[in-house]
Amino acid sequence: MYLVITVLLLAGLAATNYRVSRSMLYPPALLAATWAILLGLLFATGDVYYPLSPPTMIVYLAGAVAFSVGAFFATHLFGKAFAAAMPPLSRRPGGFILTGGLILLVAVLPLYWDHIQDFASAAASEDFWRSVRVESIAQGDDWSLKTFVTLIWEACSVLAVLLAVTAVAENDGSRFSRARMILLIAVALLYGMMAGASSGAVSLAIGLIGIDAIRHRGFRTRIIIVGLTVAIVSFALVAAVLSKGNIESTASVSENLSGTVELVGVYVLGGVVAFDAVVQYPASITPVWSMWRVFQLTANKFGASFDVPSIHAEYTDISNDYTGNVYTMYFSYYPDYGLVGVCVILVLLGALLTVIYHKAVHGNPRAVVLYAFVFSGIVLSGFCESFFLGANFWFKAILYTLLVYRFVPTQVASYAIPENAALPPIRYPQRVMS
Repeated sequence: MYLVITVLLLAGLAATNYRVSRSMLYPPALLAATWAILLGLLFATGDVYYPLSPPTMIVYLAGAVAFSVGAFFATHLFGKAFAAAMPPLSRRPGGFILTGGLILLVAVLPLYWDHIQDFASAAASEDFWRSVRVESIAQGDDWSLKTFVTLIWEACSVLAVLLAVTAVAENDGSRFSRARMILLIAVALLYGMMAGASSGAVSLAIGLIGIDAIRHRGFRTRIIIVGLTVAIVSFALVAAVLSKGNIESTASVSENLSGTVELVGVYVLGGVVAFDAVVQYPASITPVWSMWRVFQLTANKFGASFDVPSIHAEYTDISNDYTGNVYTMYFSYYPDYGLVGVCVILVLLGALLTVIYHKAVHGNPRAVVLYAFVFSGIVLSGFCESFFLGANFWFKAILYTLLVYRFVPTQVASYAIPENAALPPIRYPQRVMS
């Protein structure tokens, strides 16, 4: 009964935010809708997963409300300014940046594969991909293990994601532009999955849905289907090589299909259920998803001595058959700051992400690129925290957009949307191919 009420309240909050903004891309509308869907799916599964306690549902509902409050203030403080002001001419990257980036990434791909093989040899496991994953986790937990070469390859992987997103944002509809975009997306997915993890590929696939939607001022069914298919296939491939759940690399496609569906359900809903243990029994789960983790690891690289535990939390039961060690984005806030802290943090986060959204819908090309990661972070908030824990990536993404759209321009374009006007799709001018 409490779960049904929570789902209805979240759905009502999503509808209210949609009415205010006229768009499901509006961050609080998207967050409330995401959590209404997650909890609705949990209700639909019946007793497959352990039930949620009322205090946990209160955290989920309060978080969505606080996020909406932050977005409300940002909209009323800055929204009219974005709508009324004529944006300055926005410098746009020339084709040589995307084409050159694609050539570079393809050229160094064999060297990146050599790096992956070195990862495998550094671990004790005889299973190649499991060794790669173990070593990736070890270096992610202790940045002192990273060498200069490792940092270079990580930069290539991040660059691949950013170029793929930029290619979608800058697609002018020509055959060459579409082909280059598809190749950059494929290369970015390959770089992500070669590290033995599917999270980056899934996040990219979801983010591309968001950036296409922000460009066209709404979701397109075909893009949603393609994006979700890419996300699920990427997830299934990595799950198969790592033999996760009931998926085996030696089994047939039909044999692995039911295992994939089951495992997707575990990953989609597992964190939502597991967080209940954090609320009900705080001492049972060590709070390792600190908001300040990235900053502490960075400080340690410069001589500090913060004790930073592994980001991979302890496992807890989520059903009679499965355990999980992901606890939703709230795991980064609630253990350290409680419900009040959750609300304060999400008010601030809601305001910040809404500013990016308003800039994006009013033609700021840098914000359009960044919105891809806003979108994926919100949609995947039942699985992970992508904003504070992803601060390192966000710093690189912001620096990248500043460089590409301000300091190395070859094309100039301008977009202005009158106040209270319906938001048309962003139209990109045809450019000379290079």
